[in-house]
Amino acid sequence: AEDNKNYYFQANGELEKILNAIVEKHITKFTYLNKFHSTSENGSKIIDIEQVLNQILKSTSGFLFNEKLQSSLKKFLPEYINYLAYKIETASIASSIPLVSINISVISR
Repeated sequence: AEDNKNYYFQANGELEKILNAIVEKHITKFTYLNKFHSTSENGSKIIDIEQVLNQILKSTSGFLFNEKLQSSLKKFLPEYINYLAYKIETASIASSIPLVSINISVISR
């Protein structure tokens, strides 16, 4: 049986700061490598966002999040990356502490 559960972690809390650093590292690397390769002879991009998501999952699985959460995290990460981009773009500071939500499907055994 599958149980849908929502897990929350505090924005700007320890867990989110670590995830933010890992995501930022991989996105920066992705952006740099794509810029580098787009200026090469053929101008093709050899790295796609799917590879970046897999690298982030590999970095966080078992370390930051339980390995059973990989599937849900893979769905969550694109939205989280957009959230970070928006956060950087607006650079606004909220007076209340927002929560980041992950919808997790837990399979009971």
